[in-house]
Amino acid sequence: MLTIVVYQIKKDKTRTKLRNLLLNHGYCVLNSVFEFRLTKQQQQQLIKKLNEFEELIEQGDGIRIYGVCSSCIKKAIIIGKNPLTIDPLFYIV
Repeated sequence: MLTIVVYQIKKDKTRTKLRNLLLNHGYCVLNSVFEFRLTKQQQQQLIKKLNEFEELIEQGDGIRIYGVCSSCIKKAIIIGKNPLTIDPLFYIV
């Protein structure tokens, strides 16, 4: 499943901590937008980790998580040079 996480965080320290967490799990496609190819279980684990940021988030800040179904992915319109994240052909373990 394609999962998209977007965020707006004012504090540099909190934003950097969040960005580092997200970089360990997915691909940064725009400054505050990440794409992930996750199983349902992996998605739930990521959501659990992101919930830990709730106490660090100030008024006006936020994190949003969107699950994108496979039929909707086919309808995605991308303008720019960053293609939609795809599954790698192989994984290095």
